[in-house]
Amino acid sequence: MSWIVLFASCFVSEGFIAQQASDPREYVFFNDGAGEISTIPPNELCHQLVAATFRPDPDLSLEPLKDSQFSVLQNTPNIKVLQILCSTDPLTEQTAKIISSCKKLEVLIIEHATVSPDAIRVLLKLPLRALSLRCIPVADQLQFLNTKQLKNLTLRHCGLQNKDAAAIANSHKLQYLDVHGNEYIDRRFILGLESLKKLNALHLTDVHLSTEDCQHITKSFPELRYLTAELSGVEDEAVLKSKLPDFVLLPPYDTGGSPLWGMENEVPVDAHSKDLDK
Repeated sequence: MSWIVLFASCFVSEGFIAQQASDPREYVFFNDGAGEISTIPPNELCHQLVAATFRPDPDLSLEPLKDSQFSVLQNTPNIKVLQILCSTDPLTEQTAKIISSCKKLEVLIIEHATVSPDAIRVLLKLPLRALSLRCIPVADQLQFLNTKQLKNLTLRHCGLQNKDAAAIANSHKLQYLDVHGNEYIDRRFILGLESLKKLNALHLTDVHLSTEDCQHITKSFPELRYLTAELSGVEDEAVLKSKLPDFVLLPPYDTGGSPLWGMENEVPVDAHSKDLDK
């Protein structure tokens, strides 16, 4: 499956310029500055959408997007990619259920939004291929994570602890894991992930690994190519490279791509924007 995506054209509306997808199957919903969507496409277009993004307009001083504005998703039964990249009023369980009614949804990315605990539980249960959450406290709810199809998982600044590795370790298809910004995890978190035999990329923040840890990594993750972590010395990198021929140690805070790493031909180009790489 490949979606041809061109985010190039622009339109002028009510005195501001907003970038919009040239492919009618993708649409960017902009916060109008007062917490509402500036322009809603007609229902017939909504039914054709495969990708939807909620963004702030950069030229406006914004109120959080109102929870009620996500009701538009009731008219988008065919979307496969949903991005919420703006501040919001707390997303309610009702809104999460509207999102879950999009039965073809494969990718969900939420950044800068506020999500209620009840909504988090609903969203974690979705059968997604890629899930990216930022600054959303999910640590006590990861037992609800639907791991059956999950390939990419990003949980940045989500309050994870070492014990949360057990829930993530059930994602046997997982290839990309980014847990930057979770200050309570350490080397023991990695030890809890050893069942992820297909893992290609693992990104952590300020996790110090010993030579013994590196040896454990080579045995636990035979397909690992990219790692962001602190090593004891250059000899530890040599240990990793001796067992993992394609291994690359990335600089701190470098994730080697977006939350959709490895899925570039399957999702809209806009999903790889630099917003997601910070």
